Amino acid sequence: MKYHAILSTLTPPPQIIRFMGFFVIISMFFQFLIPTQVFAAHMDRKNSFPRLANYYLHAGPSINPTTYGELASFDVLILAMEAQEYNKDFFAYARKKNPNIIILPYVPSRSINILDIEDGAKIRKRLKEGIRNEWYLRDSKNTIVTAWPGTIPVNVATGWNSYLPTFVNEIILSTNLWDGIFYDEVQDDMTYLNSGDIDLDSDTKRDSQDHARMIWKQGNEQLFANTRKLIGEHKLIVINGSSLSDYQSHINGRMFENFPGHSDINGRWADTMSQYLSLPTCSGVTALCIINTNTNNTNVHTDYRKFRFGYISSLMGDGYYSFDYGDQNHGQIWLYDEYKTYLGHAKSDIETLKKEKITSISQGVIRREFEKGIALLNATDERKQISLGEEYEKISGTQDTLHNDGSITSSFTIQPHDGFILLRPLDFLPTLPFRNGSFAKVLREDGSMLRNGFFAYDPTVRGSAVIAHYDLNNDGTREKIIIDKGVVTLISEQSGIYLTFQPFGTSYTEGISLAFGDTDLDGVSELLMAPSPTPKKTTPKAAIKKQLVKKSKYANRKVIQRITKKETPSVLKEPSSIKIFDGQTGILKNTIVPFGKKYKGDISLAVYQPPKEQVVILAGAGFGLKPEIKFLSSDGTSVKNSLFAYSSKFKGGVRIASGDLDGDGTYEIITGAGVGGSPHVRIFDFASLQLKHEFFAYSAQSSSGVWVGAVDIDGDGTHEIIALTSDVFTTAAFK
Repeated sequence: MKYHAILSTLTPPPQIIRFMGFFVIISMFFQFLIPTQVFAAHMDRKNSFPRLANYYLHAGPSINPTTYGELASFDVLILAMEAQEYNKDFFAYARKKNPNIIILPYVPSRSINILDIEDGAKIRKRLKEGIRNEWYLRDSKNTIVTAWPGTIPVNVATGWNSYLPTFVNEIILSTNLWDGIFYDEVQDDMTYLNSGDIDLDSDTKRDSQDHARMIWKQGNEQLFANTRKLIGEHKLIVINGSSLSDYQSHINGRMFENFPGHSDINGRWADTMSQYLSLPTCSGVTALCIINTNTNNTNVHTDYRKFRFGYISSLMGDGYYSFDYGDQNHGQIWLYDEYKTYLGHAKSDIETLKKEKITSISQGVIRREFEKGIALLNATDERKQISLGEEYEKISGTQDTLHNDGSITSSFTIQPHDGFILLRPLDFLPTLPFRNGSFAKVLREDGSMLRNGFFAYDPTVRGSAVIAHYDLNNDGTREKIIIDKGVVTLISEQSGIYLTFQPFGTSYTEGISLAFGDTDLDGVSELLMAPSPTPKKTTPKAAIKKQLVKKSKYANRKVIQRITKKETPSVLKEPSSIKIFDGQTGILKNTIVPFGKKYKGDISLAVYQPPKEQVVILAGAGFGLKPEIKFLSSDGTSVKNSLFAYSSKFKGGVRIASGDLDGDGTYEIITGAGVGGSPHVRIFDFASLQLKHEFFAYSAQSSSGVWVGAVDIDGDGTHEIIALTSDVFTTAAFK
């Protein structure tokens, strides 16, 4: 086992260090070899997938505000111990961003690294100063054995197995920054060193291999037992290099570095997987096993097949996965399409392709079922033609686009030592109000397709009626809300229809905008509603006027939007308003008139409400008004300046939504052009109101506008953009 902790010092420029017989560049170069993007930290780390680790053996300037977000997004992070001195601010940031993150310090179990030992942190210098001379690993001539350049090996069968746990407890874990300890270099045998001339019992005689193995194993076990006794049961002990049963009662898991190994991929894969799936410390609530695959120090980070083979292997068990450069430099932030694909809870153990239980690991095609899809792995030397008997959706990727092409399929080919993540096709919009029969596109923040589009459709409800499924009373089940011809119906999963009312009077039979928010912070959501009548043409030969919008930066052309002169039917007996109703009783709690007493047109609604904070109501102006968005409190008070989402000449209305699109913990505003406009979507930062992205969700030549929403459609903690058509199909049971 090699020692590979890398310390990036605070002051000097990138430097070259002689290290394990290789020259390793200590710099931030390796971090940025492929584009990075923050992916959302999983809200339920213990029971959901993917589970991601980063073996990031750095401390110092490579951990800085530009890398904080990416590093904090991993579930498990292993850092050089010096991070407790150089990067204290990062720990607070990471735990705020990702409360479930596990951060462990890298500590070699049987050597001391003397490279740069005079660094500013001086932790390793303190460690070395306490090592007694007789604790170093020696041969039969009492000479200290050499291992790797820059390190001195230590005999774990000496007082070292008490001294190191004490140091870890008093100097490292006493900072209260770490969640436990990561012991590297845990080996079952050291007789491969010095041609086998090792003297572990200090009798100046060469130990036999069996005797040396026994003493070394006992020393390791004592090291782990002493560590556990000192740090208690609530701190983690993770080791790298051994699966011996003697250690299992003291530790919480292990790393399988260089998975599946440098030898024959099939034989080594089966052996390693057998250990990974059978070790008691690789399953369960407190288990923490890590599969580390890497480029074998080649830096071919675009070998997606190698990446997938290790990653999907990890998904067959309950461990975590990391992929990096290799054992010469563990310190990259490489993110892949599969990392951002949320699978949810595991629904099965490892199975054969035919869903038969597997009792022993061997070559073949294997699978595992998850809440959101399946993982398939071909562990053979041959291409395999797969037929699943039902349709699944491939990832819509931006990296290996031939493999992850987003197609829906039931039959395909898997290459040798490769695999697929397949998702169940979408057919439902959780929490988001939608017009029944609308076509929904699922998009990333930049407008690229994340999932295949689908018709949001409930055959039991009339086409074009508004439907939403939302947990109003926070009891873990969603109520069904139907709005049809001005009538609001609330349906409980347990008791059926429990409330029907007409919020804008019996004479109003047009559409209604709907949003949800806990306006009084009592843990129960209120219904926020506003009229959304469909503009009507004044005459069959209505005048058409052309209106130039700002030059599109997407195609270097001017987009012509056609707006038909329309008027809103006089069905409202009062000014257009936002009404807030109790979600259980239907009692009116407040009325807000955001656009004046003369306006009787449509209002688009959205709500911004971070956890335990006051609600901010977003009110979007409708047809006939400038594309203004107002920001209001629940009592109608303006809380910030208005945002004009499009040209002030455009008066087709603005449709709005809000959500955390990039997983950074802050919300964005999503807007869609209204009646007569192209399907022009814009993304604004909520705090600054600065434009972040814009794109056309459908053809730029369309003049039907676009409805927008933001919903966590896959359960990964980050919202996706939903772009809904204005037109619907109406083959529902009730038309």
